[in-house]
Amino acid sequence: MIHEIIHLNQYYPLPYDPILEINLAYYEDGDFRKPTTGIIIVPGGGYEFIARREADSVALKFMEKKYSTFILYYSVKQAYPVPQKELLAAFDFVKHNCQKYSTLANKISLIGFSAGGHLVGSYSYLCQRKEFLDLLPHKEKNCCPNSIILSYPVITMGKNTERQTHLNITGGDSKLDDLLSIEKNITPTYPPTFYWATITDNCVSIDNGYLLKKALDDNHVRNECLFYPFLDHGVSIGTDMVNKISPKDEESYKEVAGWFEKAIEFIKCF
Repeated sequence: MIHEIIHLNQYYPLPYDPILEINLAYYEDGDFRKPTTGIIIVPGGGYEFIARREADSVALKFMEKKYSTFILYYSVKQAYPVPQKELLAAFDFVKHNCQKYSTLANKISLIGFSAGGHLVGSYSYLCQRKEFLDLLPHKEKNCCPNSIILSYPVITMGKNTERQTHLNITGGDSKLDDLLSIEKNITPTYPPTFYWATITDNCVSIDNGYLLKKALDDNHVRNECLFYPFLDHGVSIGTDMVNKISPKDEESYKEVAGWFEKAIEFIKCF
């Protein structure tokens, strides 16, 4: 397989050292695969740390479906716009190296978990702002995803936010609350969105999902939103690879793990 570690600050004027991990399986020894959809994986961690359970295991799942996978290890404990600009650099790097990584330049999706979901969700309307695009060295500067998957994400910076996430991404500046509240910035041009979370999430209030769903519907954005009845925050792929599953929770995990196949079917359309 192709496995590369890219230090994005070697290619873009970034103040920190975000890393893009690239994983691409061959069909046979030395046999380059046909170009396929690319997926950039953005783990959570409250913008405080990188949750590894939402990185490697997710990449393996997408690789099984013949996706080109890219994991972004963005800078943590850094307020806006640092993480968003690092995601822009990652997207641009994938797009402009699509031939090398057997990726379709017009078929790049994003998936984010928890705070990584907030990063993906906010990036998806911020990516066309001039101060972001000026970071890029190319004349062609379309870095909007074809579709996005938001897994138990933080959506709002309002009263139902997750406080550590809010503090880290705003740096305590309340003037950023509206700009970084995803539900307040969705327009009809927002990318098709697949969302899932558990109603009993013990970290990110499910009200975040309700706010997102309303904003997507109000703006006629294609979406599929799944609200599972059980389990806590941080389920990731929902299997025993990354979860300690007790016998009483086996059926709940099996149900929630179904998000992956449903998400695949959704993003195939875009």
